[in-house]
Amino acid sequence: MTTTAEAEAPVLVGEKDDGVIRIQRRVLTGKDRFAITSQPFITDTTNDVGRRYGTRKPHLEGLRGILGFFTLLAIFFRTFAPAIQTDTDLNGLFPADFVLVAPQWQNTLRKVLGPIFWDSTLLPHFFIILSGRVTLQTFLERRLALPMAATAFHRPFRLLPNLVVCLTITSILSATHSFDAAFRMATDLRSSLAAPPQIWSSSIEYFNTMAALFFAEPAFTYQDRPFSFVQPVGVLFVVPIIFQQTFTCITAAYILPYTKLKPKVIGYTAFVLLCYWVGSWAWYSLTGLAIAEFVSVYSQATPSRFPLRLGRYLGTHKVPVWVPFSVLLIAGLAQKWAWASFPERRSDEYMAHTDILTGGLVRSENIAVTPFPRIDDWMVITAILVLIEIFETPRRFLSQSIFRHLGRLAFSIMLSSGFLFLSVGAVLRNHLVDSGWTQNAGLLAVLFFSMAPLALALAELLHWLVDVPSVLVARWLFVYFRQEDLFVFPTDLSAGGQVGTDSKTSSK
Repeated sequence: MTTTAEAEAPVLVGEKDDGVIRIQRRVLTGKDRFAITSQPFITDTTNDVGRRYGTRKPHLEGLRGILGFFTLLAIFFRTFAPAIQTDTDLNGLFPADFVLVAPQWQNTLRKVLGPIFWDSTLLPHFFIILSGRVTLQTFLERRLALPMAATAFHRPFRLLPNLVVCLTITSILSATHSFDAAFRMATDLRSSLAAPPQIWSSSIEYFNTMAALFFAEPAFTYQDRPFSFVQPVGVLFVVPIIFQQTFTCITAAYILPYTKLKPKVIGYTAFVLLCYWVGSWAWYSLTGLAIAEFVSVYSQATPSRFPLRLGRYLGTHKVPVWVPFSVLLIAGLAQKWAWASFPERRSDEYMAHTDILTGGLVRSENIAVTPFPRIDDWMVITAILVLIEIFETPRRFLSQSIFRHLGRLAFSIMLSSGFLFLSVGAVLRNHLVDSGWTQNAGLLAVLFFSMAPLALALAELLHWLVDVPSVLVARWLFVYFRQEDLFVFPTDLSAGGQVGTDSKTSSK
């Protein structure tokens, strides 16, 4: 079975003289499939100090772009029509007041399309597992310490500048009363989700906010003060999880090249199940890491069908490998729609985890306001990620340039759309209402086609002003700090970042 786009066409776009990097990929055969895998699978060193945008996995970047678009859609509905996006208020009130006053078609839309397109947990959970899937891709291919060190070094630079800029913009807008229109909108909608963000009262609170966003304990809630400074509240919780789980993945990935296949499968399966039992986010991130390891190392050596023994009379049949993951996807989607129809039972699955505070099962009444990994989301996301790797058609579709470009903007969309909708969007919404717009669907259509292009333009601006410079600075600093002579400034970040040194120094 060939499960990766690069295995079928081992060509990546890069910054070489001929414009193309041609990669020879090592394939496991015979007994090597079950032995340790400590040798590199590709010899190219271009990505050792970090992947440029052009050398990222195109289908995964495109998948992130689609998630970014649906995140924009979810934030839009969460702000202007919260009943379409969720039935629970920020304080855990169910059903929320905005559900009771919303038109019936909004509640119907939430139950029919919401679970698969703009669900309040599926999208952020998808980003967490996808982060585990892509974070250590270069290390898994190269089996060297340098790519792993680069990942650990780059991660704060990837997240911190965006948060600092967005928190600063939000604070300026709040100080200049740019969110005044949002107070009226929140009152009209009876939604605390549309309430303006808070503003930090001192420099020490600003510093503590940034520290908490990266090092918050796993038991935080949506209402914790650090998450109230950047809108929309209830979305930003993925930042500390992704940041912390990066280092969980690094710790777990270090043993992969030095472990045989059988203990690797047994050990990782047991560890993931243990993380599931205690409700740890490592359950999600290590699932993404396991998929990345399988795709990078074992995909070409895996048969497309596996034997299924059905007993003496039914015999043995060869089943395509995509069948169990299709069943997993259907089961996950069935649960999503079931909980949308019976929301009062949505939290029942949490009892299938242990409560680390009591030693019993999870029975907390505050689970609605606490981020928690869900089994239905895990089933849907895991199945989608594996099926994408199995079939070439979805990889080609996701690799289109428009999706890959949206993938670069996804994080900026998540951080900037909220304060744009609550400032400019709230003013436009109130103006339309005052002008006599009473049809709710028409009002939402005008708002979406007016604000969505602005949100994408703002995300594009932040990408070029914040994202790109922070990535370049991170790469430059990583190369600079690895030089023996720190007074020689690096000017070339290619060839594994070994600049200003001779070949002997480069191997250190």
